[in-house]
Amino acid sequence: MAQLFPTESMKMALSKKLINGSGNLDSKLWIIGEAPGEQESLEGKPFIGASGKFLREKFRLCGFDIENSRIENLISWQPPANKFEYIETNCKEELRESVNLLCEKIKAAKPNLVFGLGAKPLFYLLGERTLSNWRGHIFFSEKLNCKVLFTYHPSACLRQFHVDKSQYPGQYAALFQLDCQKVIEEMKTPDLSFPDVKFLVQPSFTETINELERLLDEKKPVSYDIETLGGFFMDCIGLCNNLSFSTCIPFYIPNSPRETIPYWKSMDEAVQVLRRIKQLLESSIPKVAQNSQYDNLILGEYYGIDVRNCCHDTMVMAHDIYSSLPKDLGALISVFTKLPYHKFLIHTGKVIDRWNYNAADALANLHIMEGETLDSKELGIYEHYYIIPHQVLKPCNIMERTGVNVNVEFRDAAIERERLLIDSIMDSLDKIFPLKINTDKKYPHKVNPGSGKDKMKVFSTFFKCRLHYKKGSITMDGDTLKKYETDKRSYVSILAKAFRLYLYSRSMKTTLETPLRKGRLHTAYGVGGIDQNEEEESGTDTGRLNSKESILGGRNLQNLKKGQQRQMLIPG
Repeated sequence: MAQLFPTESMKMALSKKLINGSGNLDSKLWIIGEAPGEQESLEGKPFIGASGKFLREKFRLCGFDIENSRIENLISWQPPANKFEYIETNCKEELRESVNLLCEKIKAAKPNLVFGLGAKPLFYLLGERTLSNWRGHIFFSEKLNCKVLFTYHPSACLRQFHVDKSQYPGQYAALFQLDCQKVIEEMKTPDLSFPDVKFLVQPSFTETINELERLLDEKKPVSYDIETLGGFFMDCIGLCNNLSFSTCIPFYIPNSPRETIPYWKSMDEAVQVLRRIKQLLESSIPKVAQNSQYDNLILGEYYGIDVRNCCHDTMVMAHDIYSSLPKDLGALISVFTKLPYHKFLIHTGKVIDRWNYNAADALANLHIMEGETLDSKELGIYEHYYIIPHQVLKPCNIMERTGVNVNVEFRDAAIERERLLIDSIMDSLDKIFPLKINTDKKYPHKVNPGSGKDKMKVFSTFFKCRLHYKKGSITMDGDTLKKYETDKRSYVSILAKAFRLYLYSRSMKTTLETPLRKGRLHTAYGVGGIDQNEEEESGTDTGRLNSKESILGGRNLQNLKKGQQRQMLIPG
């Protein structure tokens, strides 16, 4: 049946105002955004509003005027509420045609560089997602036949000024500024120019021994980087002592997530290689690493290699220079080096790519160290790094491996006390609460205070209490139970107190039951940067140590509550 009434998409197509690109079509720099906004629709030009002012200001600070550049958007009209997702959902064909036309225009214009703003240009022009991974790196696009560089959208930078302090407000803007400086350099030529580097991967036994002997004989600073399977199982190590050559020495070939094949033909070859690596890393030759706390922990705890004279940790140095910027290796490569982006290699599933990735990581450490040294000296904090944070790395590694002594008898008695208290709470709830709400046949009690659904049934459905929300979702956490404790109905208040006491006691018991290693509780001490899996920010602005769960097990000691949890820790 024919469509008699116009759909919302049809209405939009009839009413939309097209905003064409502006600037010089022959420019060596093309700047690509997502879609026009309200101000752009009013004035009929792209990037005229707050985002445009931000864009121009950042380039102006680099001494460059973008007015002669070409500025375009993926789509030439403003979506409702500025939601690009509306276009992706309702105007897929039009978006595809618009992107194809834009690509043809770029290929015809032959600019030296396309500067993409935001995650949408990254996806539609390069076919990649996760902007934070690809931001600030130069690529050659076959699709556009020119170099490309992507960064955060100016609107995202402006919004990010207002995030919580723990998310580093202004971080995007700072990175945007650095990317603008890189754009100005890269737009001068169409050529993709990277440092000339070579990797030795899949080395023979003879090549491996010769390479390790060379590194020992030359006595130049050696960068090292390990890759692990399952968190602690080292399958290869990258070693490098110059800016143009790096080696990956494998020990195992990952055949599947749960299966590995020995790389060396015999145990004797593997032992000889490990002994030479131990000799190298325990020598007085200066060592360089990214997040040395992790690598040194694995090497020391599981392989008996005590890395000595680690002279530079690129992650900790980066935290000392720019504490609010990201410290993962991909970000540091974009900030301090001219190396190509290689972090995607780890996700291809190919063993050869994993080895190249490992060798590239080791090489990148030396390049980053060179850039960090220049910046830290220029900022006057070069000596500060070596006097304070660097001196703490080795002791923190020793403390993490040693662990904190625990009075096991006190701990076991405390666990039993909490168990008895929990049983007492549950017996009391069974007596005072009239209905069986819990439906889990394996759970014998009428209600489970640890179940959010059970708590909702008790307070919202049964007693008609007002629901509370946190970040848009219903919450039944301790703070909510505190509010229910003030209810004028005494039975509601008593139940809320009983539920909260249960949650507290269960949390106390769970923490006390943290597995020990040889009677000790292990924790990791963060000097600065990111955590041990390089995914989460953990460095402190003040430079103080923080605590987090160790890969050896244990617990974040900062979360231990006053009372039994802290009292079980004893000197020794």
